[in-house]
Amino acid sequence: MCFGSFANVVIYRVPRNLSIVYPFSFCPLCKNKIKFYDNIPLISFLLLKGKCRFCGEKISFIYPFVEFLTGVLFLLSYLKFKFSPLMFEMIFLNYFLMIMAFIDYETGYIYDVLLFPSLYTGFIISFFNNHLISSIFYAFFAFFFGLFLRLIFGRIFKKEALGEGDPYVFALIAIYIRGFDLFFVFFLSFLIGSILGFILILRKKEKYLPLLPFLFTGTFLYYIIYPFPNKILLKFFYL
Repeated sequence: MCFGSFANVVIYRVPRNLSIVYPFSFCPLCKNKIKFYDNIPLISFLLLKGKCRFCGEKISFIYPFVEFLTGVLFLLSYLKFKFSPLMFEMIFLNYFLMIMAFIDYETGYIYDVLLFPSLYTGFIISFFNNHLISSIFYAFFAFFFGLFLRLIFGRIFKKEALGEGDPYVFALIAIYIRGFDLFFVFFLSFLIGSILGFILILRKKEKYLPLLPFLFTGTFLYYIIYPFPNKILLKFFYL
């Protein structure tokens, strides 16, 4: 959850072009520095009853949620894969995706300062896990697949359906998840996004839905159910 606390710093500061190192944590409203005992992940939020100690402003529920989600991510990674290459892959990929997903949801943008370091980190991990060539191949494939979808959906809907950064996120996921599993992640992500979009249409609420939160959700769920019965899923797709 400490990593989740740092993720909150990145989520807040990167879109505002602020340093993620200095100054130390502060209240966005009154700008007072947050004491270390008020910055304990999740616990401080509960003790302070979700309010700033200085100005009484309500603390966004996003902060404890990100901390809790990160703790769950690390715990599930260890319980499922122990100390193994897959554990580190699950943590790195989902951690980067989570941060970018919350930023994309808030701003509608994917920032290069996060996207490209995450790509470089993925290739480095692939090198040490002895599947660099495979990762490069699928990363390029996923990138051009994303460009193809961006072009097709743009023609169909007469507007930008996928952002410029989405194909790069496709490539990021493909560094870690390859083969048929990659298409399953994309299918799962688009299915979740489509269901939510359909619900919003029924409720007559027009809202921009960035793709990255659904890509993160699909990837996270994939790791939870991994390994899954490929043959059953293949039969499902053939049907």
